Amino acid sequence: MLRSVPRDSAEIWSSFDPFCVDRQRAKTILRVMVRLKHRWLLFNIIYPNETSVIPFSTPSNNVTPKILTDILRQQISYNFGDQGSGLVSSSLQIKYFSAATSTGIVRIARDHFRIVWAALTFIKEIDGRECIVTVQRVSGTVKKAEQEILRRDKRALERVKSGKIGKKL
Repeated sequence: MLRSVPRDSAEIWSSFDPFCVDRQRAKTILRVMVRLKHRWLLFNIIYPNETSVIPFSTPSNNVTPKILTDILRQQISYNFGDQGSGLVSSSLQIKYFSAATSTGIVRIARDHFRIVWAALTFIKEIDGRECIVTVQRVSGTVKKAEQEILRRDKRALERVKSGKIGKKL
């Protein structure tokens, strides 16, 4: 016997009876109520450069979120195969990337964030330029990831202003 599944949450809660004998209907209702949960990975791209005053400081202006997404998908496919690609393909998204600071935020389903973390770590070259990608923070909300970016940038600015970094030896 097929029953229609309620559409809005008020209808779901009004129709849900904890003492319900119809277990299949209760399971269907609970399945509709589950929401997707994501993790936000804050990452930093470091470019080794011997000629700079500040080591690892010269950003690349050629890097875009589209290029990073393509490289990340290639790394996942190479390291984790078709299964890994299939697991992350629907939820992988680069929400923020700054070419000036080489900092970005990736959104991924909570169940598969470790795959993306590993793939980011395995990236060794972007646009023909050697690089190191490090994950700085894993967060449950984008707000906390953004706050971490601001906190790190403020700390770096204070170090430059105080003269602890950036002086020629």
